[in-house]
Amino acid sequence: PIVFTYRVIQCERLLDASNDTLLFGHISNSTELQTLKNNTKVMKRFIVIDETVNNLYGSQVAAYFEARGVTYKILPLPTTEENKSMTLVTRILEEVHKFGIDRRTEPIIAIGGGVCLDITGLAASLYRRRTPYIRVPTSL
Repeated sequence: PIVFTYRVIQCERLLDASNDTLLFGHISNSTELQTLKNNTKVMKRFIVIDETVNNLYGSQVAAYFEARGVTYKILPLPTTEENKSMTLVTRILEEVHKFGIDRRTEPIIAIGGGVCLDITGLAASLYRRRTPYIRVPTSL
């Protein structure tokens, strides 16, 4: 059998500047975590966010990354079942390529419902092997 494992972090106040989840939630190895936290290189994060979620929380997402001194790009997309397509995946890939991330240490973050998480996960897997990916579901 093929076994997949992933970390699930349940937290409150995700967008509080003191919360490290969006910066280091993809790291499970404590040595790697300390190395990244001690690194003086400016962190980068690429965020794909559902348009509706962006209208509600986009300014808070931007404020979070600004407070942490992170270089970021927020890409709001119309992530509905009707729009779920390879066109959206390709758009994410083009924008990630332009922005440029380190495929081992700088995750792609998806904030939204299932369609947003699906297309962003596919884009992350297609971008570069082992590109970290953080999912922030907004619907249950």
